[in-house]
Amino acid sequence: SPEWALAALAGSGFLFAAAVAYPAGMGMGDVKLALLMGAALGRTVSVALIVGMLAALVPSVVLLVRHGSKARKMGVPFGPFLAIGSVAALFWGHEILHAYFSTLH
Repeated sequence: SPEWALAALAGSGFLFAAAVAYPAGMGMGDVKLALLMGAALGRTVSVALIVGMLAALVPSVVLLVRHGSKARKMGVPFGPFLAIGSVAALFWGHEILHAYFSTLH
């Protein structure tokens, strides 16, 4: 359906923009993974991306605290965190979206 195709393009497009803006920080494997996530998850791909980014924030902050400015040169693989976000979106994505949109009314 068009929803799944749009979700695939939106999810991968978001990470593609990040990969183009900062190629050393984001790989094309992450973009391809986001494309598949969007095709599989549909509209809940946004939940997967946000949960993945929040999950990646934890070790990034730990690296920053432990190593200071040297941590900026260290890489944290993003794929495993996208996978965590995908699992969260698969099981709780619709509930999270519903809770979020109900707060907007």
